[in-house]
Amino acid sequence: MPVPGSEGRTAEILFLFSYSGFVKSGELPIYPALPSGVSFASVRVGEGALVGEENHLLSPSAGERRRHALGAGRTALHRAISEFRLEFKDPILRSDSGQPLLPSGIFGSISHSAEWAVAVATDREDALGLGIDLQVIEQRELKNLSQRIASAAELEWLSGSAERILTLFSVKEAIYKALYPRVKRFFGFREVELFPTANNHYEIEPCAKDLERALQGVSYQALAERFGDYILSGVYIFRER
Repeated sequence: MPVPGSEGRTAEILFLFSYSGFVKSGELPIYPALPSGVSFASVRVGEGALVGEENHLLSPSAGERRRHALGAGRTALHRAISEFRLEFKDPILRSDSGQPLLPSGIFGSISHSAEWAVAVATDREDALGLGIDLQVIEQRELKNLSQRIASAAELEWLSGSAERILTLFSVKEAIYKALYPRVKRFFGFREVELFPTANNHYEIEPCAKDLERALQGVSYQALAERFGDYILSGVYIFRER
């Protein structure tokens, strides 16, 4: 659903995740419906491994859990990229912003939560950015989190719901990952507002001038789905054909 005033924009953000069965054994039981040319992979934490220089991403004090999570995320992204570039074997390092460093022409995003890591990737010529986020739903106090990430308008529809708070957090994480290549800076949770529409979709309202400029010429959709104890969110940005 384009936001008001988005007519004539030159790029399109598409987000689609829907449940249509289980993936093969050993993968997270989510089968996302993705835009053409975008691949998805999942790896259980502890079953992936870092490759070569990727080991330097770990600090000397990093524990086993951190190594396993990082390894699962990198392995998931390698698998996603291998769907369209079989020869890709390079270590996936990290930019100053924390995003995966990938060759020109490849976009990728990683997330991990609890026991799983997920990744999406594409080499579509019209791609401008993409982001994915995975959150496990836990029984914990999230009031402080909602105060940190939500505007006054968002707090009204959150209504203290743990699932809604985590969904808001997750979608905003995906937005940041997708938009960073366009704005080249860190931006906080309150610099974008989300408004729920039909069928788990959200309209995005930028609250900073550079984000407004970054979204000029685009129409966009955002959606988050719950799969069991997990919330999966993502944003895909493409030029309009």
